Amino acid sequence: MVDVGTPPTGGEKRTGTETMVVQTNLGEVDVTLDLAKAPCAAASFTYLGGRDFFKNSSCSMISKELQVVQCGDPKSTGVGGPAYQFADEYRPTEPVFAAPTSPTPSPSASGSPSASPSASPATGIYYKRGDVIMVNTGANTNGSQFYIVYGDSSTLSAAYTVIGTVSNGMDVVDKVVQGGAVGDNGKPVNQGKPKTTMTIQQLYVGEPPNATPSPTTPAS
Repeated sequence: MVDVGTPPTGGEKRTGTETMVVQTNLGEVDVTLDLAKAPCAAASFTYLGGRDFFKNSSCSMISKELQVVQCGDPKSTGVGGPAYQFADEYRPTEPVFAAPTSPTPSPSASGSPSASPSASPATGIYYKRGDVIMVNTGANTNGSQFYIVYGDSSTLSAAYTVIGTVSNGMDVVDKVVQGGAVGDNGKPVNQGKPKTTMTIQQLYVGEPPNATPSPTTPAS
């Protein structure tokens, strides 16, 4: 874990939206954060982004069954994060799509997602393409890692906080998806390290760090 202190324990915005900008070597991904549904997650990303927590980290995993790209570990291994955790916030209560006719159970992701990541086939699909959700290893263990859902048939259970949706840059995510995943031997696998590296150069919420304030127009 990387200790960069902790965000303020109160005063986070709880209405409206903010944009989280993820600048990568492949292009920019913009995420519209829902402050009403995930205010603590938004405050955490604001805090960590302001401390260059994500700088030069690479997305660590892609999964064909889960239909996600996993990012946000400063060590790029998929098992790291800050020295603090925070509680779950908005988790879906109803499927967004019906269960597939012949679902294929997904394997447990090693070391990073929850120990029981797969949805019950009878319950349906809870996350859609473009959703951005927190990675956890159990209830109330959110840190800095997040999934970007790239398809509409993810087998993830409804155990993950939704923080927002990609508003721009899914084509960047698709570049990673098209490259697929590779194992330690470099051969293609259904779940593993992305063959196409996506490295976060900067991540921030709202105004970029050290941005020059816009000049104000004097009142007439």
